[in-house]
Amino acid sequence: MRTVDLAIVGAGPAGLSAAIAAASCGLRPVVIDENPTPGGQIYRQLPTEFRVERAESLGRTYRKGQRLLAKARQADIDLMLGTTVWGLFDPLTLGLDCAGKAESLRCRALVLATGAYDRAAPFPGWTLPGVMTLGGAQTLVKSQRMLPGSRIALSGSGPFLLPVASQLVRGGANIVALLEASQPRGWLSKAGSLWGQWERFREGWEYVTPLIKAKTRVRFGEAVIEARGEGQVEEVVTASLDKDWHPRPGTERATAVDIVAVGYGFSINTQLSRLCRCDHEFKPGYGGWTVKVDSRQVTSTPGVFAAGEATGIGGSDVAAAEGSIAGYSAAEALGHISESEARARRAPHLRQLRKLRPFTDMMADLFAPRDGLFDITTPDTIVCRCEEVTAAQVYQALDLGAKDLGGVKSRTRAGMGFCQGRVCGAAVAALVSRRTGRPEVEAGTYTGRPIVKPVSMGALAKMGQEKP
Repeated sequence: MRTVDLAIVGAGPAGLSAAIAAASCGLRPVVIDENPTPGGQIYRQLPTEFRVERAESLGRTYRKGQRLLAKARQADIDLMLGTTVWGLFDPLTLGLDCAGKAESLRCRALVLATGAYDRAAPFPGWTLPGVMTLGGAQTLVKSQRMLPGSRIALSGSGPFLLPVASQLVRGGANIVALLEASQPRGWLSKAGSLWGQWERFREGWEYVTPLIKAKTRVRFGEAVIEARGEGQVEEVVTASLDKDWHPRPGTERATAVDIVAVGYGFSINTQLSRLCRCDHEFKPGYGGWTVKVDSRQVTSTPGVFAAGEATGIGGSDVAAAEGSIAGYSAAEALGHISESEARARRAPHLRQLRKLRPFTDMMADLFAPRDGLFDITTPDTIVCRCEEVTAAQVYQALDLGAKDLGGVKSRTRAGMGFCQGRVCGAAVAALVSRRTGRPEVEAGTYTGRPIVKPVSMGALAKMGQEKP
């Protein structure tokens, strides 16, 4: 078993920023990520077999990511890529699987920068081949420079929709439907929050420009409510939505497609933070259950810090600022810098967060999932794809006495599959809320237990042979 001072889980903006900050204080942090390259989803890198000839063509986000990665390469950081953290044990000990090779890593301090993943609302046909999340479509374009299909429909809500559409269009995609569930008139009352957010305006304009050139029109107040096809998605049914996202009867129309990508914001990746027994709080517009931290990114568990989307969806700039704060706070806790020096180093990043918060608060309010979103989930719609549990089975479990996610899980196996509830958890919680009439927060969460990610039996066997 290897012992280190500081381990950081996640090599996105938050994790890399935490590592850079900690390294500047004399630490040599270990950064663990299951991807083959650092950067996370937002700064996802091309494979080494690819070569970038014109970086300017890849946009502002790519260039920003390259600057962060350059700083990380210059810092004294131990990167463990292609490594899955499948368990976390007391004291701060991580169970790792690196391409089938088992290892236990004990640390004195831990930064969780575990990010988030797409939230999809189950609808009839969403299990057909050709239906994917917005993040899945973006990954194909970013990491392989390939389009997922020739006739693409995008449906969802939130600021992630435009970047994905823009990247697809830049790659030559034919977007036949670009649907945003919210309505622009709801944005006007929040216009004051945009003052001073000039960088956000520039980013937004960069996303919109390709869509204007391609004459791709955003259809507001609409969503995909069904996918149809024989063995592959062939068409989608769309409908207009009211202000609470209930589909309007009589507005349905069919469109021929070969790919549909959906995403209604994000859900926070809290599996490891729950294993750490960190306190969490429910913030619907920020991704649901988020890790609770103070202004120093300190969690309720001694020695554990959290940063980035794990503490609430805020974008790459917020994640980077929180990561830097967490890195300095960890260095202070480990005795590498004094309290006064840590306070001075955190100060500019705290000012940056105060500047960004009005914008992130506005986004959270505008694009929080509305009650009508799950009207598209019919009783025979599969909700848990791993265990093929339908909405009707969830309702039956509730009628038989289940009161929360744990109760539904024990009666239906929803959440017991390959993804361990990452895909179905938010959807099942929403169905519990609708059926019982209680707030979604009362549906709770799935209990965090190892193994949180798939791991080979060989790795487990080898880990059992390790000497402490």
